[in-house]
Amino acid sequence: MSQSRRIKTEITTAKHSSGWDIAGFVIGSIMSIATVGIGIWSAKKVDGYEKDRKLIHRRCQNQFVSAQELLTDDELEEGDLIEFKRTRYQHWAIYVGNGEVVHLKNTGRIGSDYLIRVAGKGLCRVNLLEQAAKNRGLKRRKSRKEIVNFAKKMSGVSYKVSYNVYSNNCEHFVTSCFYGTGFSEQQDILDNNVTIRAVAKLRGSSSACSPSSSQRLNYN
Repeated sequence: MSQSRRIKTEITTAKHSSGWDIAGFVIGSIMSIATVGIGIWSAKKVDGYEKDRKLIHRRCQNQFVSAQELLTDDELEEGDLIEFKRTRYQHWAIYVGNGEVVHLKNTGRIGSDYLIRVAGKGLCRVNLLEQAAKNRGLKRRKSRKEIVNFAKKMSGVSYKVSYNVYSNNCEHFVTSCFYGTGFSEQQDILDNNVTIRAVAKLRGSSSACSPSSSQRLNYN
């Protein structure tokens, strides 16, 4: 190979190498920026969600404890609303005595179970949602006995409830038992979070039972 041809070959190779290096640098930079952007967006979303969760938790002074500790608390009464701490939405049940609770499951079934079993390794507490009920002008049923009897009566229904995490969830059920009218404070607070609301509606629609095998529960 002549010297002039060799020089031309080296120049061409250098140009291609430089081109690939520049392209790689640009692509790498774009990916890095995108990764940082997604990280910031996710952090803001999680931070906003955690703030909502903290707001919910501040509405009640009772601390979350293990199920075993709650059951040994002398202040635990039949008819109490039990809040179970979960990753996203809290689960709710009515304490009916003898270590048992009645709750609405996401399958649409209302049933009784042991409090310890529902809590699992998680934490729980008594939360009567008194301030939330007061804000709505609601008063509890006449007696604890009436609350417990109503909950037990509902646990015996044979049909499925049209469960919806957004509009007809376990919190709606327990507040209906306790106050006669169902509401969900965590749904109301998280309703201001567009992302959470969209996910809740999507999950709710997929969890709801079909009209042919279920019906909207009349709690009153």
